[in-house]
Amino acid sequence: AMDNPNQALEAYSRVIELDPANIAALSERCQLRIQLKQVQGALDDIETAIAASPEIGQLYYLRARCLLEVGDQQGALESLTLALQRDQHLFDAWVLSSQLWRSRGDYAQAIYALKQVLAEAPDDVAALSAMAETQLAIGRVSAAKQHIARILHLHPEKGEELYLTLGTSLERRNLFNQALDLYEDGLLYFPNSSELRFRCGVAALKSGAFHICNRQIEELSALDPIRATTLRDVLAAMLQAMRQPRP
Repeated sequence: AMDNPNQALEAYSRVIELDPANIAALSERCQLRIQLKQVQGALDDIETAIAASPEIGQLYYLRARCLLEVGDQQGALESLTLALQRDQHLFDAWVLSSQLWRSRGDYAQAIYALKQVLAEAPDDVAALSAMAETQLAIGRVSAAKQHIARILHLHPEKGEELYLTLGTSLERRNLFNQALDLYEDGLLYFPNSSELRFRCGVAALKSGAFHICNRQIEELSALDPIRATTLRDVLAAMLQAMRQPRP
């Protein structure tokens, strides 16, 4: 695609004018429109493509992405099912469906979906990462750590981002102890990551591990004094509140 998405959009539109059922152009324009947040246009494109070639699984995956943009999780899952019925090897569709199952708390389905990918592509980073996140969510920490270790081995440069992604995902579910454990692991590999230290301090605060929070504040003072001060102030306020006599 061209550097300028709007230029690319025009180019695909010209192709589609000449050949209204051009699946490749419709798919590409759909993806561009998702990127540009033109969701209705994207949906129109993909419905046109599906009408022309209902046997292509990838099109249903794209429709699922469109439906997610408008918050229709159920429709997206149904579309992913149609995608995978047509093409068992659509790894993106398996990974996306695993995310939806996980967000619904159906971890068994999420793991099943990811196993389909990892059986054929054991080094697929998206699937390994999603599997780690799912395993962490159900407390299978050692299994999750194996997946994390695999990603670190394959892509050491993605490690810091991986720990942050997985940790914040746990925090969103209020699993602060697990997040703390994960961040501390991450800091063994990335001791100079101020972002990891800050998140570790926050998770420590929220799980009541004030000694760990204090340690992160000390370490952060050199790396990121502003964030160190923020954490110090929040910790002080929390400790103050705990010392107040209860009415």
